[in-house]
Amino acid sequence: MRRLSFTTIAVNFCSRAKHPFWQAIAGTVAVLFLLAGAMSPTGQQFFKRFEPKALANANKASQQQGCCADQPATVRRMIGTYYNTEDNFRSSLVLNNKGPNQIAVTPILHGKNGQTFTAPQVFVSGESSSEVDLNHLAISAGSAFRSGSFEFTYQGRMMEMGGGLRIVDANRSLIFDEQLLEPGMKFSSPQLEAVYALPSDEGRVSVIVSNLTAIPLEVTGEATFNVNGQHPIKAKLKPYESEVVELPHGLVKKAAIGAVSLKHNGEKGALMAMIHVSDEARGFSEAVNFNDPAQGKTTQWHGAGLRLGKVGNEWLTPVVAVRNIGTVATTVKARVPYAKQNGDTGTVAFPDLQLGAGEMKLLSAPLAQLKQTDFATAGVELEYTGASGSVVAVVRSVSANGNHVFALPLKDPQGGMSSTGGYPWFINGSSSTVVFIKNVTNQPQQFHLDIVYAGGRWGSNLKTLPAGQTVIFDVRKIRDLQEKGAEGNPLPFEASSGHISWSMRSKQNKTFIGRAQIVDLASGLASTYECQCFCPASYYSSRLLPSGGITGFPEDTTQCNAEQQDRMCYGAPMSWYSVDPQSISFSSDNTSAATIDSNGFATAVDPGSANLFANWDTIGWNYNPYTSGCESYANSANPYTTCAVQNCPVPTSETTIPVDWDNNVPTWYHWQQRLQPPPSSISFQGRRTYESSPNPGQDDCWFQGSARPIYNQVTNNSNQSWPVNVFNEYGPDKIGWSPVSVTYYRAQGRAPCQTAFYQQMKINCGSQRHLYATHIVGADIGVTTVSSGRAGQSRTKTY
Repeated sequence: MRRLSFTTIAVNFCSRAKHPFWQAIAGTVAVLFLLAGAMSPTGQQFFKRFEPKALANANKASQQQGCCADQPATVRRMIGTYYNTEDNFRSSLVLNNKGPNQIAVTPILHGKNGQTFTAPQVFVSGESSSEVDLNHLAISAGSAFRSGSFEFTYQGRMMEMGGGLRIVDANRSLIFDEQLLEPGMKFSSPQLEAVYALPSDEGRVSVIVSNLTAIPLEVTGEATFNVNGQHPIKAKLKPYESEVVELPHGLVKKAAIGAVSLKHNGEKGALMAMIHVSDEARGFSEAVNFNDPAQGKTTQWHGAGLRLGKVGNEWLTPVVAVRNIGTVATTVKARVPYAKQNGDTGTVAFPDLQLGAGEMKLLSAPLAQLKQTDFATAGVELEYTGASGSVVAVVRSVSANGNHVFALPLKDPQGGMSSTGGYPWFINGSSSTVVFIKNVTNQPQQFHLDIVYAGGRWGSNLKTLPAGQTVIFDVRKIRDLQEKGAEGNPLPFEASSGHISWSMRSKQNKTFIGRAQIVDLASGLASTYECQCFCPASYYSSRLLPSGGITGFPEDTTQCNAEQQDRMCYGAPMSWYSVDPQSISFSSDNTSAATIDSNGFATAVDPGSANLFANWDTIGWNYNPYTSGCESYANSANPYTTCAVQNCPVPTSETTIPVDWDNNVPTWYHWQQRLQPPPSSISFQGRRTYESSPNPGQDDCWFQGSARPIYNQVTNNSNQSWPVNVFNEYGPDKIGWSPVSVTYYRAQGRAPCQTAFYQQMKINCGSQRHLYATHIVGADIGVTTVSSGRAGQSRTKTY
């Protein structure tokens, strides 16, 4: 059959098979997969690997632990509705390992008539991604496998391996993508509901249904058109069979909006289905996911990352379609919380929409407010009256020519597993991966994101996101602009693929939603990948910087910074991030030696040593095997650093030693100073001396209107200094008039004249400076001589 072109909104999480029948089947099939992989070494040509290395300083033993450490590593099964290698489409499977250890994955193709082909294994390293070329697999499998459904299995923990399917025809700017999930997790009942919006009169709509079980499946339902009635859908699917139901174009084109309702007689999650909407001539493609009304937790839908503004010269227009699948009327409210490029935030509200039972409509978008070019980020929030799960919706942004389609997956804010994400990232040609994270609460919330690449990771530091707002991370921009991460490192220019992980930091779960979007504007392609971890990240380690300890002298000060490291659910440590001092209790165990204030500012008091502590509350998460859920627990961080305060001797005086006149400036004389006491008893080597004048002195040469600056104080600024050598000496101190001044004042009839002023000498003790001597320095201009003097000594020469 001819395959239409599609773009998809990915489902909102990866899931786990719980049915005993499938656990038994999966265990048997896994043995066959291993044998197939062992007998087919050439199968490795089908796989393109992206495997970032583990951090060099990671504790490998600790990587095996995590909030899901007690969860059994069993055979897992991830399923997808449809792949296609016909009609110039290229299909690929993107695997993303969220755990720290290598995992073996077995891809399986099901032909459209139910045939099964088990491919050789592909090995995905910890925290890395791999791409499998399904076109190559289909050629190897035979002509019966040019299209059909898909799955893969692996030995691991729940949701540890994520997978996404992409079907692309770059020449026609067409793309279809789908997030794979475990059977039964997204659809807990046999009822599937979806709504779609038609892009144009030439738009085509098809419904793909796939039986992902070994038992025959009956599917019944209907397509409903907004103004033209209904069209029945019936399918009897053999085990693993797929069917594409093309809706009559004569009915489709007369309605700008339509819906599909399906029911089946199989076990939970047996049926996978999608709606595909396309206009190939315009390069438009979209795939709409079904929802299970029984999965509704709230009466809200949220979307992270609504695309606004322009692509090239084309305005993007938001399209929002909603349907009331409940039995009573409902009111739908829609709004777009946004942030502008200048930092301003706000909300654009849609007009309220009334829907009767079973009714569907397009929301009227306030385009005058939304068609602006200064949006930085935006999200979507839908709220409706009635029972939870009783309204389904679909959202996209589309360019005027239909070539750029940005699907926006909607999520129930209390659905899914956790406020986390684990995504692959790629930079290929003109494409980039961007990550959208949205706060779905009415309070500011915190999260932390890592971009893992071969040989390291880039951390976002701890971020606070205001209520309802969305943030974006553009991986290409971060790399190309060499933005520094939390630990001071940029993404290497050569990095082009890897893994992204993020997690909330809160006592309350489900405060964020997120997704990754791979975008190639030049080709008109955009696809979404979203897969969560089972539980949020937990506190792992902490440190108080400087971690190597502090050494200084009395009155020295140092800013101490507290940092925390969390560990993702499956055991991989994340990058370090800074902790807000306002949430920390600082203390010193010896305040006579050193103190530390509420902002982490440490001060050396007297010689001795002290341990400086920082204490703050942290959160951990555990997997509960009895409830198959995550539970939080309180923890605390208590890192410390040491402070050694050294005795800081101050000179009792200094001796001024005459040296010679300057070779380059003949009117300056060099004076060398030796600090007392001598180095045999106290060494001042490595410290620095500074000069200053407490008050201006008397310059008899200068006069009002003089062309020369007044010379009545020392000339060094406060940051200039002399280093003390091994002999406790510093210098030279160059004292004297400049030759220009000597000539000028003689020509003005001022000679003989002189200047004299006080010179205070200080020596540093760490960051502090201590006064140890005060002298009088001066310089004379005679009729034929010049003089230089310091601390009671003077030298004169003819000049």
